[in-house]
Amino acid sequence: PTQKKNPAIKPNKTQELELSVRLDFLNKFSLLASYSTQENRDQILRLSLSAASGYSSIVTNAGTLSTKTFELSLGYTAIQRPDMSLSFNLIADNTSQLITEFEPTPYFDGLQWIKEGNYLTAMYGQRFATKLSEVENQLPAGEVLENYFTTNRDGYIIVAGTENTNDEKVHRILDDAGVPINTFKIGDSAPDVSLGLNTDFSYKSFSINMLWGAQIGGNVYNAGLQRMTQHGLAGIIDQSEFPEGERKYGSYFASIYNANQSVDYYVADASFLKLREASVSYIMNESMLNKLGAGNFVKKVRFTAMGKNLLVLSKYTGFDPETGNINNREDYFEYPLVRSFTGSVEITF
Repeated sequence: PTQKKNPAIKPNKTQELELSVRLDFLNKFSLLASYSTQENRDQILRLSLSAASGYSSIVTNAGTLSTKTFELSLGYTAIQRPDMSLSFNLIADNTSQLITEFEPTPYFDGLQWIKEGNYLTAMYGQRFATKLSEVENQLPAGEVLENYFTTNRDGYIIVAGTENTNDEKVHRILDDAGVPINTFKIGDSAPDVSLGLNTDFSYKSFSINMLWGAQIGGNVYNAGLQRMTQHGLAGIIDQSEFPEGERKYGSYFASIYNANQSVDYYVADASFLKLREASVSYIMNESMLNKLGAGNFVKKVRFTAMGKNLLVLSKYTGFDPETGNINNREDYFEYPLVRSFTGSVEITF
């Protein structure tokens, strides 16, 4: 077996506190505000082991995760009449997850630094230099910083005189030993605010319902774009808009690919607005059915048409900025949610 047995493993413990307050006012509004904290101790994790041990990993208790959530829900009844109604319900929330204890050796999994004091949703990686001061320790002996390096049209530091040639490449920020620094915080999967809006409208026998979702802030790591850059398939490689002599060479994009190591270039804004669901219903009541001669055995008929994942508005160039999971928004050729349309007929006898 490659996984070492651990007879000392024990269940993780969760302690939670939630405070909430609800207010109803003006016969139209309802407000619910809540704050919750959750502490998960003795997290059960799979950790890598040295090959010298004869095992590859062990499942053990390691670390404490502290979660804080703020949530606000506002309901508004705009119209409430016997033949017409219109209501809105807005939900906003913010969640943070901090690693408050982590006894094993901190480790880097390619995008996340798992260590005490880091947020679970934070993205870490390398950065391409955009300032001369960031490449000062890469300056050859006897050269002048301002003369040897310059900034290209993309805003990155390159060797002067190499722009739009086969020798042009971006420079990673290195430590004094010449090793790329991969502990920069380059993004965060957690949004500043997540929003949901539900609207209900009805008029006589018709009703319309819409469910909107939105995210403000937060990031997604476009690993798919990084891999396509490697193979020359990314849109950024198309230089047709530039005249001859001002086009980037393949070697430049090879340096941007960065050997598939996480880097700030591929971190994108994950803000979006989505129409998650919409439905339209029509009810034939008993009086309508009587006119059709069916009222004696049918009391009500409801017709419903529904669509899901109907609209996405986002500046993200991938399929879906809400890809991956809430702790790790990494888009590695992930497919978006399927758009679907359904209809139903409900008969009440």
